[in-house]
Amino acid sequence: KALKSADIAVSEADSFIRFTGCDCRTVYLAKDFTPPEIPTVRSAGEGIIKIAYLGSVNHVIDWEALAGIASGLKKRRAEVEIIGGGESLPLLLDRLNEHNICYTYHGLTFDPEQLSRVLVNCDFGFNGYKVETQVALSYKSVDYLSYSLPLLNFTGSDTQKIVEECGCGFNYTPNDLATICAKLDSVTETEMFQMRENAAAAFSNFFSYGHFKEQMDGLLEPYRT
Repeated sequence: KALKSADIAVSEADSFIRFTGCDCRTVYLAKDFTPPEIPTVRSAGEGIIKIAYLGSVNHVIDWEALAGIASGLKKRRAEVEIIGGGESLPLLLDRLNEHNICYTYHGLTFDPEQLSRVLVNCDFGFNGYKVETQVALSYKSVDYLSYSLPLLNFTGSDTQKIVEECGCGFNYTPNDLATICAKLDSVTETEMFQMRENAAAAFSNFFSYGHFKEQMDGLLEPYRT
């Protein structure tokens, strides 16, 4: 009732609009941030894929999928860089240890310099949620893209569409990890660099403060006196 009586209704994702029952516009989360330069040379060798996980280490993230992907590569070795903390940290580390996956735990930090040092030297950011969750757009996906980091994504709706249309990573399905593992085994250095450029463009075009301001100004202009 309140939404229907509003002059403007704004959603943070397209997938939420169907629940509003009114004329609603999407304005994505914004981050006022200047992305670091994209490295021209990968820090990891040709035979290594570095996967970052950033954020809350909780029960809604699919740690089995992360361990399955990292342990399922046949032509390369995965290394996992973890920044964050939470109740599922022991579970995550146990799964990585069980599969003999090389990882570095950097602790819980919000220091921009430390985040940059870690994330710019990774190849992908893990954005995989459990099947039973409904996540259209996560804060961590915006953070990954702000560091020009392509996504390994299992969320529906908005993020899935952005990854597909912008070419800024790979979508995967938990019941077919062999397919995403094959893609990570075969992706070339040139393709990874292109995905990093695509990730930077996706951040600028959808989640930068400049884009947010432009969207909000356009919505509010008719109501300004």
